[in-house]
Amino acid sequence: MNIQSTYFPSKNETNSFTAPALFHVEPGQPLSKGDQAPAFSLPANFGKWTGSLAELASVTKITSNELVSSRPLVISFYSPQWNDYGHQHIQALVQLYTGVKALGGEMLVLTPEPLAQIYRLANHYQIPFSIAHDADNLIAYLFGVYDTQNPVWHRIAGITADVPAPATFVIAGNGQITAAFIDSDFQDALPARPVLSAVYATRDKRIKKVA
Repeated sequence: MNIQSTYFPSKNETNSFTAPALFHVEPGQPLSKGDQAPAFSLPANFGKWTGSLAELASVTKITSNELVSSRPLVISFYSPQWNDYGHQHIQALVQLYTGVKALGGEMLVLTPEPLAQIYRLANHYQIPFSIAHDADNLIAYLFGVYDTQNPVWHRIAGITADVPAPATFVIAGNGQITAAFIDSDFQDALPARPVLSAVYATRDKRIKKVA
């Protein structure tokens, strides 16, 4: 790997968004296949929206129901503060997106990075999917991949920022998680084939959105 190609945000850039205390839940284990994905919403202007999700950018707030309303959705949590692991992870997502899109799915990547850095990331990696700001890791917290009691920076050498653990979920139209890939120890690459298989199976099952 060419270390020079790794993206590192400027230390002079700070997160200018203050998130309200939207969620009041106890931390727990990461959600897994068969669980119901948590309901959430985020301001449309907190993200860079592309593909079939771009049509949602004209509204004030985007809800999780809208994100999964007509397609399997791949949600992945990511931070450039994961250093080389983050570089590899975002490149894997870029490569994976073509297959997800071909199978009728869509992808949303959530990061604690602020909007200015999201646009820098999108330009640097030529990101083709939507990527949005997860203020204070609140959505990651709901999915069980951000734990204030056992933070990543406390247990993974080389990471000093307050970040979520690497995790990718495939979600059906009724909010059911049909696949979950969590790498809490930062040891494994995102498995492309199982993710694509889950998107394909979710589409073929025709799991409908709950009214």
